[in-house]
Amino acid sequence: MKKKSISFKLSFAFSLFIFFTVLLFSIISIIFLSNSLLQQKRDEITGSFSKLTPHSLRFYSFFQNKEKVPFPSDGGMRLMVESGIPYYVLFSLFAVDVQTKEMRLIATNDSFLPVLPLNDANKKPKVRRYEKKDYFIDGDLDVLYYSAPITTNKKETLYLQTGLNMEFDTTRAMLQRFIVIIALTAIPLLAFSFFA
Repeated sequence: MKKKSISFKLSFAFSLFIFFTVLLFSIISIIFLSNSLLQQKRDEITGSFSKLTPHSLRFYSFFQNKEKVPFPSDGGMRLMVESGIPYYVLFSLFAVDVQTKEMRLIATNDSFLPVLPLNDANKKPKVRRYEKKDYFIDGDLDVLYYSAPITTNKKETLYLQTGLNMEFDTTRAMLQRFIVIIALTAIPLLAFSFFA
């Protein structure tokens, strides 16, 4: 009976060891995958910002003194084509009024995208996330974005923001489901490793 008890304890300890080893490697690989996908999105956002900057400055200086300025969505389409950014990257270009400090929309490819909070001027600009519940009639606003001021050759300040819609973020959904999957597979995995 004692031999059974010792072998039972050893096999149970071994099965727990195998289970937690598999669990640990699964969590590490999911975190690594999540971080690499997020970094890929950050690089795409900042890359699109860099591509849009010279075209935005040219676009603004060309239409600045014209009586007929295109609608922001028309200007957005033109900037998107000229810069070659992917269609799913959101962006907006604003002119800042010197006296009132109000932002005037110049060009965008998404009319519903609001003025997102500026990065802190004292810190290096970085990609941030902005979430607002019930922003739309049918859902929330969830954007991963990069924003920074750009200066024209006449020392006027423009504000450019680029981003990605994160409402249907598969990485986040995958991480949330992972906990449920681990809980559902824990008992069979323990039983399998114990009786194997």
